[in-house]
Amino acid sequence: MYPDAAINNDVDQPLHYGVDSDFVPDGADWSTVVSWWTETESATSFGFHLCVDGDAQATITAVEPLNSVGEVEVLPPLVLTLGSESLLFISKAGYPPDLAEGDELGPAEATPITSGCGSNDPQQGLVVGLRALDTTGGGWRGVGISYVVEGSDYRLEIPSELYMCGTSTEPCGE
Repeated sequence: MYPDAAINNDVDQPLHYGVDSDFVPDGADWSTVVSWWTETESATSFGFHLCVDGDAQATITAVEPLNSVGEVEVLPPLVLTLGSESLLFISKAGYPPDLAEGDELGPAEATPITSGCGSNDPQQGLVVGLRALDTTGGGWRGVGISYVVEGSDYRLEIPSELYMCGTSTEPCGE
C-alpha cells in the first residue's frame, strides 16, 4: 500500500468520487486493486464512480497517476454511463470493458459527468485502462482527475492503487 501519499482535495469542488457528495478522499483510506493479467489478456479496466453537485456538468481534461511504479501502457480514459440494470465494476479483464444492455461508453474528454450525487440519475464512472507490457508489471499509485465546470478548473485525487501484477508490484504477492 501507498498510505504516505498526500491527497489534496478541495471539499467544495463539484465532482466527487463515489455516489455521495459527503465522501471527500483525504488519503486516510487507500484502496488497492490488482489485476492478474495473462499474455492473452494483458489489459484491465479499472472503474470509479463519479458524481456532481446539483445540475453541474464536469468535463474531464486529464486523467493521470499521482505516482507510478513499473511500466504499463496507459489506454485512453473513458466515461461509462450505466443503464438501469448495471453496476459499476472495480476492475474487469480487458479494455474497453464489455457493456451491458443500456450502458454507454465514451471518451473521457468528450463525455460530461452529469450524474447528480445522491440522485436517481443514471450512474457514471471513470474507466482507467492499463496494459501490462512484460512480467515486471506496474501501475498507478493514486488517480488524478483534472476537470472543468462552468469555466473553472478543478482537480480530484482518488486514493486508489491500480496494479498490473508483476515483479515491480509488491501487493500482488500478498
